[in-house]
Order: sequence, then structure tokens, then C-alpha cells
Amino acid sequence: MSYLILKKSDKIIVPSQSYKIFLETNFKFALDKDVVVYPSGGIDCNIFYANKNKRLNCYRLGFAGRLVRSKNIHLILETLPYINDYTLDIIGEGPELQSLQLLVNKLNIQDRVLFIGAKSQRDLADWYRNIDCLIYPSESESLGLVPIEAMACGVSVILSDIPAFRELKSTGFIVNIIDDMTARAIYEKIKHVEIYDSNPFFNSNLVEKLYSSDNVKKDLINVFK
Repeated sequence: MSYLILKKSDKIIVPSQSYKIFLETNFKFALDKDVVVYPSGGIDCNIFYANKNKRLNCYRLGFAGRLVRSKNIHLILETLPYINDYTLDIIGEGPELQSLQLLVNKLNIQDRVLFIGAKSQRDLADWYRNIDCLIYPSESESLGLVPIEAMACGVSVILSDIPAFRELKSTGFIVNIIDDMTARAIYEKIKHVEIYDSNPFFNSNLVEKLYSSDNVKKDLINVFK
């Protein structure tokens, strides 16, 4: 059904340039369509903004998103026994919650991992501003809204090596891309995370420029003029 809808459409809206490439590679008819990049409504920069007084270190780690296997949260947990000074907050709900809690017990890191559950946008933004680094080793993303929100709040990010996140890096964002999808690779990035202390608002300013909801909505309106 979705294939037929796309094939009959004059315009196709996708969330990122990398997804546009995916679409045009896998569906040749898309090469003859007007494919427009619209990043999922953008970021509300009145909610997601950086804290001017944010400390520059990397000891409170975080993950936010659906708790499913493809997010590889278990790999983050497996790094913690080797970095004793670090804690991890896990925001979200999903079918992997129980298995992740069991893994925390198995690794004996109960005192350093906090399962928080889902949050509202405003509460999520406050949480971003209070962590030092977001780790997001997802296997697949069409855009990667969570890391973009985190960067808007001045948070360093460690990301998987997938097209959506490589696009962020090529756009100019300071991001830390893991070499492969292993706990060891995540550990290495945590220990050597690039914290933009020379300009802590660099990523935040770039998010506002490229992804603010005010700007991207104007672009979408122009598509239909």
C-alpha cells in the first residue's frame, strides 16, 4: 500500500537527506519525484536549549528512546563495569525493560543505573541539560531526533555509524561516531568523548539554525505554494 501511495505521489516528504538517498536508491521511481526533506517538525528551541552554566565533564551518561533491542542499550550497560565513576540514566519504555534490568543486576551496577520511564518534552529537555553525554547506538534512524534534541541542550553525543548520524557529522555538528557496534567501541568513545569546551554552544546554535521548528515549518509551507 505505501509503495503504491509513494509511486502515485507528485511530492514525497522525508525526514533527512540520508533517507532521501535511501528512498532513491531502493525505489527508482523516486528519482522522478519531487522529494522534499522535512525533519519531523523540527526542534522547539524554546524548550530545547543549552544551559549557560553547564559543567564540562562526562560522568553522567544518558539514553532516551524506546527500549527495544535495535537501540543496543545493553551495550551501554556492558561498558559500566569498566568506568566506575560514571552513572547512566535510561529514559523510556519498551519490551526490553525487564531484560535490561536483569542485565544491570547481573553486572552488579544497580547503584549506577537509573530507569526513569517516559517524560514530557519539557521534562526531557530539563533532563538533557543535566546529563553530560547522550549515548545512542541505534541500528537504524530516519532522522535521529533524540540526538538533535540533546545537542540543542548542549549535550555531547556518542552515536552509531549509520547514515542519519553521518549526515549530522557532515553537516558540521560535533558528534562522536563509534567505530563498530560493540561495548568496547562505546567504552573507547566515552573515555575520549569530544566535549566542545572551546564553544559549548556550537551544536546548540547549529541546531537552532538548521532544525528549529520555526524555520523548518516555513520551508514546508513553501513546498505547497
